[in-house]
Amino acid sequence: MRTNSILIIFMIISVLGCINNSDKSEETTVAIEKPEIVARYGDIVEVNYIARLENGTIFDTTYEDVAESSGIYNPTRIYKPLRFRIGEGKVIRGFEMNIIGMRIHENKTFRVPPELGYGYWDPKKVIEIDKIQRSPRIINVSIDEFVRNLKQEPIINKTYLVNKSGWNVTVIKIRNDTVEIRQTPPVGSGVITPYGIGTVNLTEDYILIEINPKLGEKIKTEYGNARVIGIGRKKIRLDFNHELAGETLYFEVVLENITRLRGNETL
Repeated sequence: MRTNSILIIFMIISVLGCINNSDKSEETTVAIEKPEIVARYGDIVEVNYIARLENGTIFDTTYEDVAESSGIYNPTRIYKPLRFRIGEGKVIRGFEMNIIGMRIHENKTFRVPPELGYGYWDPKKVIEIDKIQRSPRIINVSIDEFVRNLKQEPIINKTYLVNKSGWNVTVIKIRNDTVEIRQTPPVGSGVITPYGIGTVNLTEDYILIEINPKLGEKIKTEYGNARVIGIGRKKIRLDFNHELAGETLYFEVVLENITRLRGNETL
């Protein structure tokens, strides 16, 4: 009887041992890790970079110490990663294309040819303008425009001050819905032209505005940004090509972060 009891106890222990071993093997099953997110179209990314010309010259960077050491430091700039949404066209196409597929904290070096950067230099974007811009002193405006700008009704021979420009205008004639006025801006005053700031002079019939940029100066015009590449006695030569047109560019980048929106969630 005692022998049977010992045998039964031994069998129970053996069975329990098998069950416990089975549980342990299930607990050590390897979990499948979530795949890494890579940058794709529509993502908002943050990127640090160093940008070089073909000769190795650094022309732009998001790193303050690199900007200082390369002589391009701008005290008005806040040096931090560039943030943009892929596909919005806020950066050159060759840069954007190379960010797609990158992982967070990945480093990458790549080359961007002109056709994927700032394009090739186009001689049609170089123009010459008169150094002295000329416009008539006597012009016609509608009565509605006159009242809207001066907040007064026009009266013949009365002189008005145009607050926006500081110019005097004198009403010469009133015909139907049109007012004929003579403009008298202060001589020597500055005025905005389509090609930047100019200085005013007068003749009996014309307002003469002399543009005096410096050679190499970048000016903002109503036609876009331009660089002054020539100044003559009567003419000024402007280049509307981007200053990096025709250049092959080289970038070292680090993808610092990816923000991906799914509905109202941020991944």
